[in-house]
Amino acid sequence: GGLISVVGISTDANFLNTTMAIGDGVTFTLLTTNTNATPFGELFVLNTATTPDGPRVLRFVARDRAGNVTAPQDVPATIDNASPFVEILSPTNTEVAGGTNLAVRLRVLDANPRSFALIGRAASGTNRVLFVGDGSSLSAGEATVSVDASAFADGPLALRIAATDRAGNFSRASNVFTNDSTPPMVAWIAPISTSNDANPIVGETADIRATVSDMHFAYYVVLSRAGNASFSVRLASNSAPVLNGIVATLNAGGFNGTNAVTLLARD
Repeated sequence: GGLISVVGISTDANFLNTTMAIGDGVTFTLLTTNTNATPFGELFVLNTATTPDGPRVLRFVARDRAGNVTAPQDVPATIDNASPFVEILSPTNTEVAGGTNLAVRLRVLDANPRSFALIGRAASGTNRVLFVGDGSSLSAGEATVSVDASAFADGPLALRIAATDRAGNFSRASNVFTNDSTPPMVAWIAPISTSNDANPIVGETADIRATVSDMHFAYYVVLSRAGNASFSVRLASNSAPVLNGIVATLNAGGFNGTNAVTLLARD
């Protein structure tokens, strides 16, 4: 794209001129004429901005004063003045996301892509290159890459994509999402590890107390099992955090032995 220098040789003892035309290989339009003999150097400057993008053929012909004309010299060229179209599809500006394997979905659309880079910028101003790819990294102009968001502090995190094509055209785009790579805080309070025989629970039930919280809390689930069975009994679930409160009630149901309870939380 832009202004392109055409370098070559065009000379003769009785030099007249060299012409440059452009076309589709069959039909050509004269662009300019150079009347200076050139042993080696710049013959023409091609302004691609005046030519539609796409595959073209440049044709060069030299003439001398005796009327001799060289055979046309055809050079295929691709005109590309369009910058890549780039965007980050996810995470979006309104999302809360994070973790060591954050999936970032991006789009790079260009007829002649060369390379692109995904860069993370923390609120502190620190930049980190997260991924570098080329045209082979794209499928239908899109790619999903895995990045480690935990390398940045929790809070606003800017993602920037920058891309260039084979003609040197460049573009970039960015968005800012909320990075939360810290797991929810779970603190078990009661009951302590025990058994029905050693410390029986009156009424064969026990309130399970814990603290479950996070800045971007989603939900918690309490599961139980008897003996060595799998955790298959859902005791409770809730989308509200709990601070030193009851998260579930366990019904021992006359079971002698070990009842195991697990508390899972997600943000």
